[in-house]
Amino acid sequence: MSSPPPREYAVKLTSFSPLALAAVLALAGCGGGSGTATAPATGASAAAPTTAAVIAITDGKVLAQRLNDGLTKAGSGKAVMTMSGMSSAAASGAMEGSTEFVVKGDHMDTKATMTVMGKSVEVRSIGGIMYMKGLLPAAAIGGKTWVKIDPNGTDAFSKQMAPTLKQSGDVRAQIDMYAGAKVAVVDTTNGVTHYKLTGLTAAPAASTGTASAAPQSVDIWMDAQDRPTKMSVTTPEGNVQVTYSDFGAPITVEAPPAAEVGTFSMPS
Repeated sequence: MSSPPPREYAVKLTSFSPLALAAVLALAGCGGGSGTATAPATGASAAAPTTAAVIAITDGKVLAQRLNDGLTKAGSGKAVMTMSGMSSAAASGAMEGSTEFVVKGDHMDTKATMTVMGKSVEVRSIGGIMYMKGLLPAAAIGGKTWVKIDPNGTDAFSKQMAPTLKQSGDVRAQIDMYAGAKVAVVDTTNGVTHYKLTGLTAAPAASTGTASAAPQSVDIWMDAQDRPTKMSVTTPEGNVQVTYSDFGAPITVEAPPAAEVGTFSMPS
């Protein structure tokens, strides 16, 4: 049986990027932190933002930058995501997964597991290079377990996916997408502030894998240290909900053994 056309795989791979990216809101391009970073201390000294400080956030780009900085200082963390209605390829119409991330100098490494079309899929992103296991048939990747997708790779599939991977890792582009969005404070409870962003002119790639002109809204809950506790992104195509935890946890992300890694052979 011949392998499915490469475009089909490209669509599937695009749907994976939201798990890692929504969990960190474009953290990949930021510096600071380490794999064993410890989250700042919490407690009575971690006061909630003042009303004046909260109201001062009037542009989505400002809020996105604060969130990005908060995650960078945290150094690492975990997230659980549910994505519904985003991919017609998913038989159930929904995709669930969990991810762990760690800041490494000027980028972020992630490891994620998810269920796609009833299959267990694992994705690791290290230094901007993606490794994926569980979706592509072994025959399509030289009998290997993992497929490697390198934005600077010379194989045809990596070249095809390079624009998506590079866009996903461009922190400035991710933050700029929130420019001009209106920020409303919904409420503050136990030091966690709920912000609603509306009026975005394009959907962040963290929510869809590619930019979209469709109007959408973003709800972000941030603690006193500007770390997200929850995020919900709504578009006409569907919804992404992410819940965050374990900031500062000692997380390690490693590339799969080289002997288990192959590249996707494009059908002739």
